Amino acid sequence: MNLQPLEVSVDVPLAAADAYDVFTTRFGEWWPLHKFSVDSKNAKTAVFGDREIYEVLNDGTRAVWGEVTSADPGRAVAFVWHPARDASTGQRIDVSFFPNRVVLIHRDWEGVDDEQRASYEQGWPFVLGEYARCCAAERAG
Repeated sequence: MNLQPLEVSVDVPLAAADAYDVFTTRFGEWWPLHKFSVDSKNAKTAVFGDREIYEVLNDGTRAVWGEVTSADPGRAVAFVWHPARDASTGQRIDVSFFPNRVVLIHRDWEGVDDEQRASYEQGWPFVLGEYARCCAAERAG
């Protein structure tokens, strides 16, 4: 099965460098853990670290969601994405930051069925909507 990359973009009221900062350093503030997490009942926060993206549970344990593969602060970040799955099943995510716009491309769908991909078609717009709200609050701040 050769599924095409999924591209989702969102308008944000920030310069590219500020949008990048909100995406990475404030990840836990905007990521909707109540809807997208490994263990929503015990999820405390989500972290976009220098090397890993992970969920921190109330007992302090981590659930790894992915590995950061490259970062160009203020411009782009890329990572392998595999929440609650083995890293070998991960897909590549590229996020590019432009003035007033952020573009996320989710690719490499080998080993993912149509239903899983469809869940991301619904999920990424919701997640990036939460991110855009955080960016708007930052702008108003």
